[in-house]
Amino acid sequence: MTMAEQYRLSARTAAEAIHRELEAGDRDFAFRFVFQAISDMRKACDAVTDFLVQPSTTGSVTWDTFLATAVRWERERQGIPAPEWTDVLPLDDDWVVWPSGEPGAEWAARIRARTPATFAARRIFVTAHDFDSA
Repeated sequence: MTMAEQYRLSARTAAEAIHRELEAGDRDFAFRFVFQAISDMRKACDAVTDFLVQPSTTGSVTWDTFLATAVRWERERQGIPAPEWTDVLPLDDDWVVWPSGEPGAEWAARIRARTPATFAARRIFVTAHDFDSA
């Protein structure tokens, strides 16, 4: 196993890291863990089945939903069935994914317009491009 493989994030390890970052008040790093986990899942494909094991809570329904939806979206994008635990209810309110605070109205509109349907159905607004920068 290479060092890169050893330190790949799974859904489980990403949820644990997100929980720590949220407790520390660092939303920016919490976002980075979601994006990095999806990047790592792309590299691992089905070789790392641990990625698909249901994680414990991040401590936030919003973030649990975000992580589950990100995993579902990536699996759908690859044409691979998503694990059952990723079939989550939509959030109670719309959430435009932004590292800190809220985006301006123009940015929010751009993000909403570019959000994949899987996320929009769960009232999470994020662009596919955000997952390419990890």
